[in-house]
Amino acid sequence: MDAEDGDLEEEMPEEPEPEGEEEDAAAAEAAAAEAEALAAAIAEEEAELAALNKKKARKACR
Repeated sequence: MDAEDGDLEEEMPEEPEPEGEEEDAAAAEAAAAEAEALAAAIAEEEAELAALNKKKARKACR
């Protein structure tokens, strides 16, 4: 019952809980996305390091 007006409220249907396989798939997708983001960050850092090393090598040759 509704506390304010005493009417019966319709209960909202509960969403079914994901089964273990769905949870595992979601966790795997999240882990893959995180790994992809980390790989992109590492690639960016490596590119910056390569650029700095190239710049340093040019200065050393002068």
